[in-house]
Amino acid sequence: MFPILSFFLMLYFLIGFVFGVVLRRLMIYFNGHNINAAWLYKTLLAWPITLPITIAFTIYHVVKIYKERQMANGILYINKDEEVRFLTNFSHHAIIVDGKTYATSEHYFQAAKFFETDLNWAKKVRTAKHPSDAFRLGKDKAHPIHPKWDKGEAIKHMRIALMAKLEQHDVVRKQLLDTGKMKIVERADWDAVWGDGPKRNGKNQLGRLWMSIRKELTIK
Repeated sequence: MFPILSFFLMLYFLIGFVFGVVLRRLMIYFNGHNINAAWLYKTLLAWPITLPITIAFTIYHVVKIYKERQMANGILYINKDEEVRFLTNFSHHAIIVDGKTYATSEHYFQAAKFFETDLNWAKKVRTAKHPSDAFRLGKDKAHPIHPKWDKGEAIKHMRIALMAKLEQHDVVRKQLLDTGKMKIVERADWDAVWGDGPKRNGKNQLGRLWMSIRKELTIK
């Protein structure tokens, strides 16, 4: 999007410069030949208004075409597409697990790392103000995490978080089912485990979990 916008901005100023030169020449020419150029002046002078509208219209349709092609390819990106915006762990859908309330599924997932090793820290993560704070606290190396976190515990607790979110929020359930059979991908340049990674060949475990849960729901 940024390269497209930059291109149109350069085009905008270039056209403005050219119009300025052309307008001056035409006004001199027409006035020199006793031709009323008021209509020409008003028309050409309107370019600062008409051009931005044209640019905005063009950008809108470029984005629309991109989205349509993406949909045609059968891929939805959790961090980018409106259709699946509720599937991100940072969405503000509180969940209750084992009698405790977590502001987001990210809060639960990060806190779960310390259920067996540091309950005080788990509480601090659970009560963090923002999911990004919970994420940061969950990465704190000063507090040991579950010894088998990377050997099945992480997947187990992520699934618990997603199921709680789905069961406690109808809008999330509906959004997931509305994706049909489309592929769901966590677009994350920084994460090749839960997302698709910088080279787009990551494990996409978050997307895979959502698709697995969706399949279970459609079978029931």
